[in-house]
Amino acid sequence: MRVLVAVSAAAVADSMIKSVASRGPPSIVGLPAKLRWGLRAMMRCRLRDRLARARRRLTESCGPRHHIHHPRLDVVYFSNEQGCSVTAYRLDRANGTLSSVQTTSTVPAGHSERTTCSQIHLTPSGRYLYVGNRAANGSSIAAFAVDPATGQLNVAGHTPTEAVPSAFCLDPVGHFLFTAGTASGRLASYRINQQTGALTPLAVAEVGQRPAAVLATRLH
Repeated sequence: MRVLVAVSAAAVADSMIKSVASRGPPSIVGLPAKLRWGLRAMMRCRLRDRLARARRRLTESCGPRHHIHHPRLDVVYFSNEQGCSVTAYRLDRANGTLSSVQTTSTVPAGHSERTTCSQIHLTPSGRYLYVGNRAANGSSIAAFAVDPATGQLNVAGHTPTEAVPSAFCLDPVGHFLFTAGTASGRLASYRINQQTGALTPLAVAEVGQRPAAVLATRLH
C-alpha cells in the first residue's frame, strides 16, 4: 500500500480562513457570544427536521479542543487544551447526552513546562489513542491503550516530537503516525507498534514555515 502525506503551510490556511470569513457568519444562530472555539463548552448537534442544539458545561480550566468517537463503543474522547488531559465520555444514544467517565493527564509525570493539547486520534481498530502536547521545548505525543470492553484509557507512553505539534494524523490503516511541528517547520513520521501502541521514530523532513495541517491518504 502506498500512502500520500500532504502538509498545509500556515499561509495557505490563513488564505482559506479569510476566504470563509468573507462569506459572512455561519448559519447556526443562537450561539452565546462567550463561547469561543470550544474552549469552555461543547456543542452537540443533531440534524433531523430541524437543528437541535445543546451544550454541556465543563470546568473553566479544562478547555475541550478536539474529539473523536470510538469506532465500536458508545464512547467519545476529548483532548482538553488547557487541562493537558483527555476525557472519555459515555454516549447515551437515546437522548444524545454525554457522561464523563475518566480524565487522564497527557503529559509525563514531573512535566512542568507550559503545555497545551492539540489534536486527538484513534487507530481504526480502536485499540490505541494519541494526543498531541504542544510546548516550546518538551512537545510530545501521548499514547494510550484503549480497553476493548469499556473504552477506558491506560497510558502507553510519551514520545518526544517536533516543537508545537498542532497537527498530526494516522495513516488509513493505523500503522504510522505523522506530526507537523508548527515551530520547527518539520514533519516527523513514526511506526505504531501494533502490540503496545508505542511510537518508533522513522524520519524527519522539512516542510516549510508553520505547517498547520497534515493528512495521510491511500493512493489507489
